[in-house]
Amino acid sequence: MSPEQWLKSTDDVYLKFMSGYHEKWSPFRCFKSKHSRVQTGNTYYRNVEFLQTKTGKWSTRKYPLQVHLSYAPGKKDQAYLIIKAEPKGKRPPNVRHQYVILYASDYCIIIGDEYPAEDKRTRCTYWTTYNRFDKFDGLCEYIFELYCAQPNITVSVASECWK
Repeated sequence: MSPEQWLKSTDDVYLKFMSGYHEKWSPFRCFKSKHSRVQTGNTYYRNVEFLQTKTGKWSTRKYPLQVHLSYAPGKKDQAYLIIKAEPKGKRPPNVRHQYVILYASDYCIIIGDEYPAEDKRTRCTYWTTYNRFDKFDGLCEYIFELYCAQPNITVSVASECWK
């Protein structure tokens, strides 16, 4: 699937792995991105949901977001995501304003902080659908290992997060 197909999909999309964010995101787990409403041009509307712990108790947090997809001029292989909160809202904690799409296929979409320089890595997240969550995809996992900083952390176990 293309980045556009991932963003406009009415299927829920789940965060499977992250790398390099463990200090910032440790009190969070079970991330899910849900379609919220029809896109406007290159702007897609999705809700991000996750569990956050406060005083030892997990509670669900929800954030409605506008995700704008753009490409570098003349480079259809360099895609950028601009993340904005819906009016009168805010982005989730530790979520940046801009990300890059490092890889997208039918099995996963890998989003990073930046395009890494040669022989370098960046912080990343690996997203997939529920029916592919527990399946191994060699190419997605290879790309994640190639571009993404260490350590790589499994942030969700489907059976523990979603029924």
